[in-house]
Amino acid sequence: NTTSQHPSSSTSTEVTRPSSSPTTTTQVQLTYFFLQFRILNKNYTVSLQDISSNDYKQMYDQVTQMCNMVYGCPTCPTRDTYQGIVGIIFSQGSIVTDAKLSFNSTSVTAQSLTDQLASKLNNDNTINGLRLSDYKVTSTVEPNPTSGPPVPGWGIALLVLACIILLLLLIFLLILIILTCQRRHHGNMDLFSSRGSFHPMSDYSTYHTHGRYMAPGSRDNPYNEISENGGNSKFSYTNPAMSSDNL
Repeated sequence: NTTSQHPSSSTSTEVTRPSSSPTTTTQVQLTYFFLQFRILNKNYTVSLQDISSNDYKQMYDQVTQMCNMVYGCPTCPTRDTYQGIVGIIFSQGSIVTDAKLSFNSTSVTAQSLTDQLASKLNNDNTINGLRLSDYKVTSTVEPNPTSGPPVPGWGIALLVLACIILLLLLIFLLILIILTCQRRHHGNMDLFSSRGSFHPMSDYSTYHTHGRYMAPGSRDNPYNEISENGGNSKFSYTNPAMSSDNL
Protein backbone atom coordinates (compact mmCIF):
# COMPACT_ATOMS: atom_id res chain seq x y z
CA ASN A 1 0.00 0.00 0.00
CA THR A 2 1.43 3.35 -1.03
CA THR A 3 0.08 6.37 0.75
CA SER A 4 0.86 10.06 0.53
CA GLN A 5 1.97 12.16 3.46
CA HIS A 6 -1.03 13.44 5.35
CA PRO A 7 -1.90 17.03 4.41
CA SER A 8 -1.81 19.80 6.96
CA SER A 9 -4.33 22.43 7.98
CA SER A 10 -7.70 21.13 6.68
CA THR A 11 -9.84 19.31 9.22
CA SER A 12 -12.87 18.37 7.18
CA THR A 13 -13.84 17.70 3.63
CA GLU A 14 -16.78 16.46 1.62
CA VAL A 15 -16.87 13.10 -0.14
CA THR A 16 -19.55 12.18 -2.65
CA ARG A 17 -20.77 8.60 -2.93
CA PRO A 18 -22.96 7.35 -5.72
CA SER A 19 -26.46 6.20 -4.65
CA SER A 20 -28.89 3.92 -6.38
CA SER A 21 -30.14 6.82 -8.45
CA PRO A 22 -27.56 8.10 -10.98
CA THR A 23 -28.80 11.66 -10.60
CA THR A 24 -28.43 12.02 -6.78
CA THR A 25 -25.36 11.92 -4.50
CA THR A 26 -24.91 11.64 -0.74
CA GLN A 27 -22.50 14.04 0.93
CA VAL A 28 -20.54 12.73 3.95
CA GLN A 29 -18.50 15.13 6.10
CA LEU A 30 -15.18 13.74 7.34
CA THR A 31 -13.41 14.91 10.47
CA TYR A 32 -9.69 14.36 10.92
CA PHE A 33 -7.73 13.67 14.08
CA PHE A 34 -4.02 13.21 14.57
CA LEU A 35 -2.80 10.26 16.60
CA GLN A 36 0.73 10.62 17.95
CA PHE A 37 2.67 7.98 19.88
CA ARG A 38 6.13 6.55 20.35
CA ILE A 39 6.96 2.89 19.59
CA LEU A 40 9.54 1.72 22.12
CA ASN A 41 10.20 -1.84 20.95
CA LYS A 42 11.13 -0.90 17.37
CA ASN A 43 14.28 0.71 16.00
CA TYR A 44 14.13 3.61 13.60
CA THR A 45 15.76 3.28 10.17
CA VAL A 46 16.12 5.76 7.35
CA SER A 47 14.02 3.50 5.11
CA LEU A 48 10.95 4.43 7.16
CA GLN A 49 11.00 7.79 5.40
CA ASP A 50 10.53 6.11 2.04
CA ILE A 51 6.88 5.17 1.53
CA SER A 52 7.86 2.68 -1.17
CA SER A 53 10.28 0.68 1.05
CA ASN A 54 9.35 -2.65 2.63
CA ASP A 55 10.11 -1.34 6.13
CA TYR A 56 7.64 1.50 5.71
CA LYS A 57 4.96 -0.80 4.28
CA GLN A 58 5.33 -3.34 7.10
CA MET A 59 5.21 -0.68 9.79
CA TYR A 60 2.30 1.01 8.05
CA ASP A 61 0.31 -2.23 7.99
CA GLN A 62 1.07 -2.95 11.65
CA VAL A 63 -0.07 0.52 12.77
CA THR A 64 -3.15 0.28 10.56
CA GLN A 65 -4.13 -3.03 12.17
CA MET A 66 -3.63 -1.50 15.61
CA CYS A 67 -5.95 1.42 14.78
CA ASN A 68 -8.56 -0.98 13.40
CA MET A 69 -8.42 -2.90 16.69
CA VAL A 70 -8.90 0.32 18.66
CA TYR A 71 -11.43 2.26 16.56
CA GLY A 72 -12.91 -0.17 14.02
CA CYS A 73 -13.57 -3.34 16.00
CA PRO A 74 -17.19 -4.64 16.19
CA THR A 75 -17.47 -3.59 19.86
CA CYS A 76 -15.74 -0.21 19.48
CA PRO A 77 -17.85 2.94 20.03
CA THR A 78 -16.52 4.36 16.75
CA ARG A 79 -17.05 1.26 14.61
CA ASP A 80 -19.62 3.06 12.42
CA THR A 81 -17.77 6.37 12.13
CA TYR A 82 -14.16 5.28 11.77
CA GLN A 83 -13.03 5.59 8.14
CA GLY A 84 -9.41 4.48 8.47
CA ILE A 85 -5.96 6.04 8.22
CA VAL A 86 -5.23 8.74 5.69
CA GLY A 87 -1.46 8.80 6.13
CA ILE A 88 1.38 7.94 8.53
CA ILE A 89 4.73 9.62 9.12
CA PHE A 90 7.57 7.91 11.02
CA SER A 91 10.42 9.89 12.55
CA GLN A 92 13.39 9.29 14.83
CA GLY A 93 13.04 8.80 18.57
CA SER A 94 12.66 5.04 18.90
CA ILE A 95 9.91 5.41 16.31
CA VAL A 96 7.71 8.47 16.63
CA THR A 97 4.49 7.89 14.73
CA ASP A 98 2.05 10.49 13.42
CA ALA A 99 -1.12 8.96 12.00
CA LYS A 100 -4.01 10.90 10.52
CA LEU A 101 -7.38 9.31 11.30
CA SER A 102 -10.66 10.10 9.57
CA PHE A 103 -14.20 9.87 10.99
CA ASN A 104 -17.53 10.65 9.33
CA SER A 105 -18.91 12.24 12.46
CA THR A 106 -18.51 15.57 14.18
CA SER A 107 -19.43 14.21 17.60
CA VAL A 108 -16.12 12.44 18.08
CA THR A 109 -13.63 14.27 20.34
CA ALA A 110 -9.89 13.97 20.71
CA GLN A 111 -10.18 13.09 24.41
CA SER A 112 -12.63 10.25 23.76
CA LEU A 113 -10.31 8.79 21.12
CA THR A 114 -7.34 9.00 23.52
CA ASP A 115 -9.31 7.24 26.25
CA GLN A 116 -10.45 4.60 23.78
CA LEU A 117 -6.83 3.82 22.87
CA ALA A 118 -5.82 3.60 26.54
CA SER A 119 -8.60 1.09 27.23
CA LYS A 120 -7.29 -1.23 24.52
CA LEU A 121 -3.70 -1.37 25.77
CA ASN A 122 -2.38 -4.25 27.82
CA ASN A 123 -0.77 -3.83 31.21
CA ASP A 124 2.63 -3.21 29.59
CA ASN A 125 1.10 -0.71 27.12
CA THR A 126 1.35 -3.11 24.19
CA ILE A 127 -1.11 -3.76 21.39
CA ASN A 128 -0.63 -5.75 18.19
CA GLY A 129 3.06 -6.26 19.02
CA LEU A 130 3.74 -2.55 19.53
CA ARG A 131 4.72 -1.07 22.86
CA LEU A 132 3.44 2.49 23.03
CA SER A 133 4.27 5.54 25.11
CA ASP A 134 3.42 9.25 25.02
CA TYR A 135 0.25 8.55 23.06
CA LYS A 136 -2.37 11.23 22.49
CA VAL A 137 -4.97 12.32 19.96
CA THR A 138 -5.32 15.93 18.90
CA SER A 139 -7.52 17.78 16.47
CA THR A 140 -4.63 19.83 15.05
CA VAL A 141 -1.14 19.02 13.89
CA GLU A 142 1.46 19.28 16.64
CA PRO A 143 5.24 19.22 16.22
CA ASN A 144 6.97 15.93 16.80
CA PRO A 145 8.43 15.50 20.31
CA THR A 146 11.79 14.60 18.81
CA SER A 147 14.68 16.82 19.70
CA GLY A 148 17.36 18.17 17.42
CA PRO A 149 20.67 16.43 16.77
CA PRO A 150 22.89 16.14 19.85
CA VAL A 151 25.99 18.29 20.21
CA PRO A 152 29.12 16.31 19.18
CA GLY A 153 31.84 15.57 21.69
CA TRP A 154 34.39 17.87 20.08
CA GLY A 155 31.88 20.72 20.26
CA ILE A 156 31.43 20.21 24.00
CA ALA A 157 35.22 20.05 24.51
CA LEU A 158 35.70 23.26 22.54
CA LEU A 159 33.01 25.01 24.59
CA VAL A 160 34.62 23.89 27.87
CA LEU A 161 38.05 25.08 26.68
CA ALA A 162 36.65 28.48 25.73
CA CYS A 163 35.05 28.82 29.18
CA ILE A 164 38.35 27.97 30.91
CA ILE A 165 40.28 30.53 28.83
CA LEU A 166 37.68 33.17 29.58
CA LEU A 167 37.88 32.40 33.30
CA LEU A 168 41.69 32.71 33.30
CA LEU A 169 41.48 36.05 31.49
CA LEU A 170 39.02 37.35 34.06
CA ILE A 171 41.27 36.26 36.93
CA PHE A 172 44.31 37.91 35.31
CA LEU A 173 42.37 41.13 34.77
CA LEU A 174 41.19 41.12 38.39
CA ILE A 175 44.75 40.69 39.70
CA LEU A 176 45.97 43.51 37.45
CA ILE A 177 43.26 45.86 38.75
CA ILE A 178 44.10 45.02 42.39
CA LEU A 179 47.83 45.69 41.89
CA THR A 180 47.11 48.99 40.15
CA CYS A 181 44.84 50.14 42.98
CA GLN A 182 47.45 49.24 45.63
CA ARG A 183 50.16 51.14 43.77
CA ARG A 184 48.04 54.27 43.56
CA HIS A 185 47.04 54.03 47.22
CA HIS A 186 50.52 53.66 48.74
CA GLY A 187 52.47 55.73 46.21
CA ASN A 188 56.25 55.58 45.46
CA MET A 189 59.07 57.11 47.53
CA ASP A 190 62.05 58.19 45.39
CA LEU A 191 65.11 58.20 47.61
CA PHE A 192 67.39 59.44 44.84
CA SER A 193 65.37 62.40 43.68
CA SER A 194 67.46 65.46 42.75
CA ARG A 195 64.72 67.85 43.72
CA GLY A 196 64.48 69.39 47.20
CA SER A 197 66.79 71.27 49.61
CA PHE A 198 69.24 68.48 50.26
CA HIS A 199 72.85 69.22 49.27
CA PRO A 200 75.71 66.78 49.25
CA MET A 201 78.49 67.28 51.83
CA SER A 202 80.99 67.93 49.06
CA ASP A 203 79.33 71.31 48.46
CA TYR A 204 80.50 72.57 51.91
CA SER A 205 84.01 73.71 52.80
CA THR A 206 86.06 72.08 55.49
CA TYR A 207 85.17 73.17 59.02
CA HIS A 208 87.56 75.60 60.77
CA THR A 209 87.45 76.43 64.47
CA HIS A 210 88.09 80.19 63.96
CA GLY A 211 86.20 80.63 60.76
CA ARG A 212 82.71 81.55 59.91
CA TYR A 213 80.25 79.16 58.33
CA MET A 214 79.04 80.19 54.91
CA ALA A 215 76.56 78.18 52.93
CA PRO A 216 77.52 77.42 49.36
CA GLY A 217 76.30 80.08 46.96
CA SER A 218 75.54 82.61 49.70
CA ARG A 219 76.61 86.29 49.52
CA ASP A 220 79.50 87.60 51.59
CA ASN A 221 78.67 89.75 54.58
CA PRO A 222 80.34 93.18 54.19
CA TYR A 223 80.78 93.46 57.94
CA ASN A 224 83.28 90.63 57.79
CA GLU A 225 85.65 92.62 55.59
CA ILE A 226 88.95 93.69 57.21
CA SER A 227 91.16 96.44 55.84
CA GLU A 228 94.59 95.51 54.66
CA ASN A 229 97.64 96.83 56.56
CA GLY A 230 95.54 97.97 59.46
CA GLY A 231 93.80 100.56 57.33
CA ASN A 232 90.40 101.88 58.06
CA SER A 233 87.37 101.04 56.05
CA LYS A 234 83.84 102.18 56.35
CA PHE A 235 82.91 98.97 58.17
CA SER A 236 86.09 98.72 60.33
CA TYR A 237 86.15 99.13 64.11
CA THR A 238 89.06 99.97 66.39
CA ASN A 239 88.99 99.20 70.07
CA PRO A 240 90.46 102.21 71.96
CA ALA A 241 91.61 100.00 74.80
CA MET A 242 93.79 98.03 72.49
CA SER A 243 95.62 101.14 71.25
CA SER A 244 96.64 102.31 74.82
CA ASP A 245 99.82 101.16 76.42
CA ASN A 246 98.32 101.18 79.85
CA LEU A 247 96.90 97.69 80.13
